[in-house]
Amino acid sequence: MRIFLDTNILLDFLLDRKPHSEPAEELLQAIESGKAKGCVAGITISNLYYILNDLEKRKDPLPALATLLEFLEVVPTSKQVLQDAMKSGFKDFEDGIQHASAMTAHCRHLVTRNTKDFKKAKLSVVSAAEMAVLLRL
Repeated sequence: MRIFLDTNILLDFLLDRKPHSEPAEELLQAIESGKAKGCVAGITISNLYYILNDLEKRKDPLPALATLLEFLEVVPTSKQVLQDAMKSGFKDFEDGIQHASAMTAHCRHLVTRNTKDFKKAKLSVVSAAEMAVLLRL
């Protein structure tokens, strides 16, 4: 099963944002162990670097990002993805890019903490906790 991870899921894990970090960690462990194929948008990695690098408590985010790249597939942010995002009707352009990337990667689920932001999604939108339960079945 292919699942797409929104940026906030990875931030929850990397910044240990309780109580959201536990299901994010369980989900990433399931992906790393091969229970699912995890995908992220190309812009997600650069956004993570920018956010983590901007925080004083985080000195060098590259090792953590390199570890994620060992088991996550990166969906290129192509011209077509950007055009699809522009036409998607999402209020937030970045959410549109996430959705278009998930569709391009043929993912079954988009995992996010902000499920309400993806009402226009054309695929299943679930939280990390919900996805972790699905992967346990």
